[in-house]
Amino acid sequence: MQIAEKFFDPNGFPDVGNYLCCELNFEMDTSKFWYLQKDIDLHDYVPDYRKQTLGQAFRKKAKKTYQQFYLNPDTTLISVELTDKDFGTDLYLYFEYKNGWKLSYIVSLALTNVMLSKFAHQTDAKTIEYFNQNSNEFDTLLMEAQKNIEAESTKKKAKDLGVLVVEKGDDWENDCYRFILDGVTDNEIGFLFIDDESKKPKVDGDYYIILKPIKKG
Repeated sequence: MQIAEKFFDPNGFPDVGNYLCCELNFEMDTSKFWYLQKDIDLHDYVPDYRKQTLGQAFRKKAKKTYQQFYLNPDTTLISVELTDKDFGTDLYLYFEYKNGWKLSYIVSLALTNVMLSKFAHQTDAKTIEYFNQNSNEFDTLLMEAQKNIEAESTKKKAKDLGVLVVEKGDDWENDCYRFILDGVTDNEIGFLFIDDESKKPKVDGDYYIILKPIKKG
């Protein structure tokens, strides 16, 4: 956690090169994070991570909230929520243990608003809050999907809740249902239902970037 916080230090991270590995050892283009950056000309903004770290790319007033998830003994994931006034987003930092913890890559779902849903540019915390406020309605949607995922009643309930797609999991995800809220193809956000904790899909930064528990059942 302490290493992750150093990457967001607004005063810079002088030893950043000692805490990078894998693909980030070559390039880290922070220009993609335009939504929380200072007022700059992005056409000329392609920083070198050795000259400008994430903490210097974002506005200093942006609030940062960290959450740690252990994936395995050699890999850990830090979720970082950044909020500024009425706007927020999440970044996911993957660390690998290679003679010490080092940042291997960063993932952001900030571009999922191409579908222009109500969840565009919304943090994970706000999305989970929305689920909790409508928990009973999502339970109803799940029951409708389990009876007939293609039924008009299922589609109507999904639309009322702002769910773009309701789908059953792949063969290797038995009894899993996904409620997609926003995104395209391999860059989506939503809610995942599993009836048994042992069936939880693996988070590896490839198929699933992150899974945050909401409620049991």
